[in-house]
Amino acid sequence: MDIHIEEVNVQAEPVSEKKRNFLGAINWTAISKYIMHAVVFLLPIFFLVVAMSPLALGKALMVYSGISLSFILWLFVRLQKGEVDIPKSGLFLSVVAIIVASLVSAIFSVNPSLSFFGVGGEIGTFAFFLFMGIGMFLASSLFKGERSITLFYFTLFASAFVVFVTQSLHIFFGVTVFPESLFSSPVSNTIGSWNDFGIFFGLIGLSAISLYESFKHKFRKMFKAVLLIMVVISILAMSAVNFSTSWIIFAFYVLVYVVYQLSRMFYLQTPQGILSDIISVNFEIEKKKKIPSIALSVFLLVSVFIFAKGTMGDLTVKLGTNTQDVRPALSTTWDIAKKVLSENALLGSGPNTFLYNWLKFKPAVINDTFFWNTRFSSGSSHLSTIPITMGVLGSFAFLLFLFFLLRYVGKAAAYLGDDVTRGLIITSLLSSLYLWSFVAFYSPGFIIYALAFLTTGLFLSSLAEAGLIKNINISFFRGTKTSFVSVLVIVVMIMGAVSSFYLFAQKYRSAHYYTKALILFNVDGDVSKAEESLLKSIDIDSQDTYYRILSELNVAKIQNLFAQKDVNKETLATEFQNIFSVAIQNAEKAVEINPDEPLNWIQWGSLYEAIISLNIEGSAGVAIEKYNEALKVSPLDPSIALAKARVLSQTKDLVGAREAIQTSLNLKGDFTPALFLLAQIEVNEGNLSGAIQKVEQIVKLNPNDIGNLFQLGLLYSQNKQIADAQIVFERTVELSPSYSNARYFLGLIYDQNGEKDKAVEQFEKIKEVNAENKIVEKILENLKSGLPALDGMSESEPQPIEE
Repeated sequence: MDIHIEEVNVQAEPVSEKKRNFLGAINWTAISKYIMHAVVFLLPIFFLVVAMSPLALGKALMVYSGISLSFILWLFVRLQKGEVDIPKSGLFLSVVAIIVASLVSAIFSVNPSLSFFGVGGEIGTFAFFLFMGIGMFLASSLFKGERSITLFYFTLFASAFVVFVTQSLHIFFGVTVFPESLFSSPVSNTIGSWNDFGIFFGLIGLSAISLYESFKHKFRKMFKAVLLIMVVISILAMSAVNFSTSWIIFAFYVLVYVVYQLSRMFYLQTPQGILSDIISVNFEIEKKKKIPSIALSVFLLVSVFIFAKGTMGDLTVKLGTNTQDVRPALSTTWDIAKKVLSENALLGSGPNTFLYNWLKFKPAVINDTFFWNTRFSSGSSHLSTIPITMGVLGSFAFLLFLFFLLRYVGKAAAYLGDDVTRGLIITSLLSSLYLWSFVAFYSPGFIIYALAFLTTGLFLSSLAEAGLIKNINISFFRGTKTSFVSVLVIVVMIMGAVSSFYLFAQKYRSAHYYTKALILFNVDGDVSKAEESLLKSIDIDSQDTYYRILSELNVAKIQNLFAQKDVNKETLATEFQNIFSVAIQNAEKAVEINPDEPLNWIQWGSLYEAIISLNIEGSAGVAIEKYNEALKVSPLDPSIALAKARVLSQTKDLVGAREAIQTSLNLKGDFTPALFLLAQIEVNEGNLSGAIQKVEQIVKLNPNDIGNLFQLGLLYSQNKQIADAQIVFERTVELSPSYSNARYFLGLIYDQNGEKDKAVEQFEKIKEVNAENKIVEKILENLKSGLPALDGMSESEPQPIEE
């Protein structure tokens, strides 16, 4: 193909882009740039009121849509001009390598649909890397010069200020301008996780420090005041989070900046410096420049915070913002990587599939912790997750990217040109390195990863502005064949961008209908309308989660069907069979879409478990079969073995049930549901003493669980251990004064012991919350007449009270 290529230095925005195009006086390049500015402003504050990842999905769809629209306009201008300027940078080549690696890995993924697009808000899909790469390219192409780059940062500062104000109102006054259902705790925020909140404001603080120190002799007082305000609120925000990793990385880059500024100042003031041979510099002016006092002061202050970790921890406790950082250890991540790479070293398991590797290969010791059922979507860091999800190919691409990024550090530090360009280079470099450090050593959310790509684009733009990298100019119209192929490629890219814009709009519609379905079911209790809304969601975007929830809705319809009165048996049987068949089809479809998700197999098995009591032949066997499939993809989940035990106990195979329960307890020795089922089996076999031992074991594991205490009290009562039952029920009502069932049985024990006054007191308190309960009224009447509490009542056993 006859393409004319020439290298050019880019010192300013091409004049041709300011000319009028054939649609009139519209400056499409400017509009494309403003769209990207809008993306930057909305990124920290945007979210969708949807049930599935409102922050991640909302931000992803907004960013992808914004990038698509901006890219369409950018391509339109390139089509009009007939040429493209591309920075000659290894960073772009390495990003292309990452995109290609994710594409190939997604094609051969264990779950291609999940790896290509997922639901929409996940980090690490092919779509994520593709649009982040395009976003980085657009940032380098559109944000050129001092005005554009500083506007990028001030746009980000404006958004950060909005986030800080709203979060302060939320923490200190309980006021939220956002839906309370999504922002219920003090640490709920529009950035992402609470640690991401601290990381984000670390970026704001670092950028503001660099801009202030670089332009303090150029900016007006108002702009310098804004920068100082951003530094202050950043330190306050990071203090409220008190995330040690963010403190350390932030302090490190502030120190790097201080050392850089001091070394540069001392070098310029050294008479034997060779700078005068390279560029004309007014040394007298340089000598008047002050030490970077703000940066140095911030470093010293943050150092105190790092060493005063206990004091800062007390602050977060008082604010109610103390959280726990939980993620797999690096050693655990590496152990999982070795197992995955032994199966597919080149490509890994596929982008966005770490969760299923975690469920399959997680260490058994995790079941002894509070986080035994936590579902991790990445390893100890995003970088350490890449070998697992994208294999050697993806790892090499990422290492190549980091190599080129670090390679440009030397060029940036050695730049001796004008202060404005140097300030932009250093600010964008620090921003980029700061964010990529978290990608390398942590697992941040969508916004941190997205800003890492965008600030890297800014860094490349500033390098091009300084002439430190060249631009390759590709002209399309230097031959008929060249023109045809070039135009065809751009048109195809425009069509692809338009299609992706439509795709993201559809994903939003699907998430909207899914959210609406959950509200209709959980809040309104309207199963039919919820099912209708969920079907609309599935028609737009078929996700295994949607089919699994639809199957659960089908079960709710069956429950409603059996609750109906005056329905003849034939109609009941026909309706049941129809709804049950649909429920099975939906569960089967969920498994078909994502066979590595154990919840899909569990839902399928639970359907057959539910009909065992109806004596439908083969239902128990099918349920066991599906639960076994679930164990294959999540072998360390004790709840799956317990589900098998429930099935076996219903079929009276108590030996098999005990074995399954023991399997569950071998996986997690303190698994309370397994101990309860074992206690129930003991009761059914008439072994109350054995059942009591099991429930006592459960209570020791969690002595303040009122449900466990109540069950133990009942067993004591049935086993005639009245004194023990009294102690347990007294403890239960002490922990939960409104627990009427516990008061009911405690009152009966007091009556049995002849303590009428105490018995009356318990039933009077029950009456306060159960005013219309006839049983309670009768018992009170008996007690006040000096009769036994249950005198004249037909029930031979005490009846529980509705709470």
